[in-house]
Amino acid sequence: MKKLPKPTFSVAQNYWFYGLKWKALLIRNEQDVHLKLICDDERALQSHIGWNMDVCMEVVLVSKYPHKTLRTTTEHRFTGDDRIYKWENIAKWADLENAFKGFLVRGTLRIELNVQITHMGGLRRIMKNFDESNREFSDVQLLADGERFFVSKLHMASHSTFLNSMFNIPMNEAGGSVFDCGPIHADVFQDLLELLYGEDTISMFNLEALLDLADYLGMETATRRLFAFIEKNKHNINQKYYTHLANKYDSKEMQDRTLTLVCSAHTLKEALPASVELLKPEFTIKILERVKQFSF
Repeated sequence: MKKLPKPTFSVAQNYWFYGLKWKALLIRNEQDVHLKLICDDERALQSHIGWNMDVCMEVVLVSKYPHKTLRTTTEHRFTGDDRIYKWENIAKWADLENAFKGFLVRGTLRIELNVQITHMGGLRRIMKNFDESNREFSDVQLLADGERFFVSKLHMASHSTFLNSMFNIPMNEAGGSVFDCGPIHADVFQDLLELLYGEDTISMFNLEALLDLADYLGMETATRRLFAFIEKNKHNINQKYYTHLANKYDSKEMQDRTLTLVCSAHTLKEALPASVELLKPEFTIKILERVKQFSF
């Protein structure tokens, strides 16, 4: 942030994360600086009664002297009745202006907000059970986040290169019938299993989490269905989020579509994600080449 007004001001920035619109709002009063994080997508969430989302947040006040950089963390549960979290007094304005602390550099203040969603609940209903009730139709159990999923070994091996390799490793418990899938969320794994068994479980809420897990488990069939969902809904996806997905998953088709939509400074601003530094070099070069064609 540059040339901050006095004595009060607010600066807002919109972000798209797991298909939801978020707003980070930085507020200054006479003495203190506050932060608000808002799950700003009421229309998308209004049909999901009882939803909740746990997040872990970290605020970093960056100093030009690394040892004076300040980090603070907190946790919060967002719900339908509580979509706004106000973080009081993250800093004293006098401390930020103190030249010896190095927070203001040539009138610019750098504040980083890192947010991790640790749990999402109530955003969908289970369509197929993989619990004890499915034991008689399964021959292996997969562990995810402490939960057991009873599935067919042959079916899972045919859809996942990761699981196919793991099934051939003799070192596991219960005589070879229980396998730990590693650090994955049980609710996302449930969605992915349902997808593999033919259920329509994809939504903007779980799209990115499913893509990450499908990539981790080497599930090409699931990945194809997820990208087909993106293609089908491309006109309904926020352009910044679409560009983020195109970059993160290195999709040439999605990157090409993004470039065709960029035809002016305004459309460029609409297309670029908030964290432009995360754009991959190859994609950045394509965007710059496209910008060279603008008529300013």
